[in-house]
Amino acid sequence: MRVFLRKHIEDTYIGTIIFENISQSSFKSLSESSLFQSKIITNVYNNTGSCLLPYPESINFNSEADLDLETIKFSMLYSDKKTFAVGHGTSVGWNSEKLIYTDTMPVAKIKPLTPDIHIPGSNKLYDIKIKDLITDTKLEQLNELLDHYRSWIQNKEKEAQNIEDRYKLAADKTLEDCKAALQRMLKGLEIIKSNQKALKAFQLANDSIYRQQLRPSSKRNLIEHNPLASEKRNRYIFDEPTEVVFREPTWRPFQIAFFS
Repeated sequence: MRVFLRKHIEDTYIGTIIFENISQSSFKSLSESSLFQSKIITNVYNNTGSCLLPYPESINFNSEADLDLETIKFSMLYSDKKTFAVGHGTSVGWNSEKLIYTDTMPVAKIKPLTPDIHIPGSNKLYDIKIKDLITDTKLEQLNELLDHYRSWIQNKEKEAQNIEDRYKLAADKTLEDCKAALQRMLKGLEIIKSNQKALKAFQLANDSIYRQQLRPSSKRNLIEHNPLASEKRNRYIFDEPTEVVFREPTWRPFQIAFFS
């Protein structure tokens, strides 16, 4: 094993650890001198704890070349997720104690995406029933949802005032996109509320979704097939689901983004 250190800035260094098999062997005994599932585990610490610092970013924000705005956006969104090592010919990982290790078969836990949206200031989710949208002409629940989205944008604008200068452009552009989306949704909602044909189309669409969600999702087995039956509905006979759990169909808040 070999360790190389090169100075980065001031009193910081970047270290490279190489684990190399230099055993001499003939072709017949190659497996006997091979290393399988080898692993490097390391840490750097002193009396106060770990001395490891985040690995330098690969993005040069001081470069004269124009940076892709999308790249800067992702860097901004994940700026609190630091990298402490990179692998060469292997994967690396680290834990909360900044213990770095190589990993031949890396495993990562990815936070699942969810369409659920919490009501600001509470742990409750928006609970918009599709059935209400079929008959409600004022659509107050959707007005409330957009009001909360407006408040969320305003809070993010306050946060953006203290953001690092290199992220200012990305933050401003993202907030502009959010405001444009809000205006589009407000305009779409106003059309539905003021145009009877648009309102009827919206109600019929929700009625269709409501009926679809009421249908049982469990698999049903075909028990009889009579292609000669006079009525089509009698040509295929399925068994009934063993258990039907009723759940009131709900409207996903993100669907409001499709208003135009």
